[in-house]
Amino acid sequence: MKNMRADEKQQTEKTGATSRPAASRTAASFPPVAWYWSFVIAVLALDIVSKWIVTHTMDLYQSIPLVGGVLQLTYVRNTGAAFSLLAEFNSPWRLALFITVNSTAAVVFTWLAHHEKGQGPRLLIPFGLVSAGAVGNLLDRISTGTVVDFIDVGYGAYHFPVFNFADSAVCVGVSLLILLSFRQQSKQPQTG
Repeated sequence: MKNMRADEKQQTEKTGATSRPAASRTAASFPPVAWYWSFVIAVLALDIVSKWIVTHTMDLYQSIPLVGGVLQLTYVRNTGAAFSLLAEFNSPWRLALFITVNSTAAVVFTWLAHHEKGQGPRLLIPFGLVSAGAVGNLLDRISTGTVVDFIDVGYGAYHFPVFNFADSAVCVGVSLLILLSFRQQSKQPQTG
């Protein structure tokens, strides 16, 4: 055993390589920006597939109970922003505004993901969530001018606006960024 460690040390000195297990080398060599793209692809695929299933298996305004009276699938077309915000804002500029906001968010967070140095998954995962959500809803807006929503949460007469996985990804991503900013502020030394 002692000779094997000496041999490993000589090999490391010669080649600069370590004898870590392959799984450990793979995790260590996983480029940080890959976290971003992994979340973008996974969330975008979930959003696209779920919207396809809803539009091809349900009628518009159809509702299917899933968990008692708390969670249902309800197929609606949203002309507003996330959670039907600004749905009543009837302007010829509304669609252009939403497409511009979604496109800008996707571009900005992709740029940030590629230019943040040393952050690892801590920032790249929320960036990926926001970008995927923005692109998921952008694809709907470009193709139909509306967004497919289907997750309906509420009880009795009280219901949250119907939403989709893209909306959820944006909200979770933004929430994580806010939490990270609070954590960062609490780590800074207090003056005065």
